[in-house]
Amino acid sequence: VQTCALPISLAGVAPGDVIVAFDGDDVAGPAEFVLLVTRAAVGTARPLEIVRRGERLTLTVTVGRRPRDR
Repeated sequence: VQTCALPISLAGVAPGDVIVAFDGDDVAGPAEFVLLVTRAAVGTARPLEIVRRGERLTLTVTVGRRPRDR
């Protein structure tokens, strides 16, 4: 059962996963991840590398439009 509707969880990232790369670029932290994603075109599929329970996995995610702040 999916309990989180955040876009990243809809892409297959689960609690406890560590994002290590986006579209071939290493990710050092949350701010860098946001910067890399904002540079990608909306609607394009990009590889997202994560570490889940010690195993490195590659997911394919579709970049969406960032919701506006309310």
